[in-house]
Amino acid sequence: MSHLLVRRMRCVGQFFLDADGRAFAKALTDGTIVTLVPEPENVHDPLAIRCFVGDQPIGYVPAEFAPTVHLMIEAGKTLTAKVDTYATKGQRNPLLTITVDEGE
Repeated sequence: MSHLLVRRMRCVGQFFLDADGRAFAKALTDGTIVTLVPEPENVHDPLAIRCFVGDQPIGYVPAEFAPTVHLMIEAGKTLTAKVDTYATKGQRNPLLTITVDEGE
């Protein structure tokens, strides 16, 4: 299957998580599936996209990418987000690869 879009980005906003949430985010491994959930009730950004692993929030899609991701979710595109790599040296935010399947 080909992909319409492949985007790599750091999941941001870990400082909004409690200590358990930050520890959980730091323990993520390559290939972990991340669910992207629009947060229209977010008072700071109605286009915010929250990132979850299971029911645990791990941060947000960066604001500069959120409008595009939001539009694709609204359009019914199939988005797949996975932890691509997580480097603990100097990096506290998981690197995500988000793909949008073509033809969806």
